[in-house]
Amino acid sequence: MSFSVIAPPRAGEQALADAGKEIIFTARDLGLELDVEGFLTSWVGGATKVAVERNSEGQIITLALAAIGHRWVHNEVSASILAIAGENEDTMIEFIKTLTLGAGGRAVFCVSKTPYNESENKKEYTVTEYLL
Repeated sequence: MSFSVIAPPRAGEQALADAGKEIIFTARDLGLELDVEGFLTSWVGGATKVAVERNSEGQIITLALAAIGHRWVHNEVSASILAIAGENEDTMIEFIKTLTLGAGGRAVFCVSKTPYNESENKKEYTVTEYLL
């Protein structure tokens, strides 16, 4: 298994389209629904990082979307895991923590997938903050 970040290719429109399709179709296959236009705009613009784990055949088995950068209300670097799915989510979180440390970050935030409290018009989720 290997972990990596998929950056938007700069080698031309076809390479960019191929990489984007791989991410979007993999996300769908792993149960994540993405707004295609919004995701692509954010990814190409550099606001969203795509971290993946590939098996020995090169197939993506774990995928995470993260925003890594300066927090708006503090002058410190952190990451927010926007979406995560696949076989090894805990190991992927560790990879995101390493990326965040490399960017000078101090924390990674991750929202649980299931609400701890749910009413007719409100869902409450747990946010985990991993201090680095």
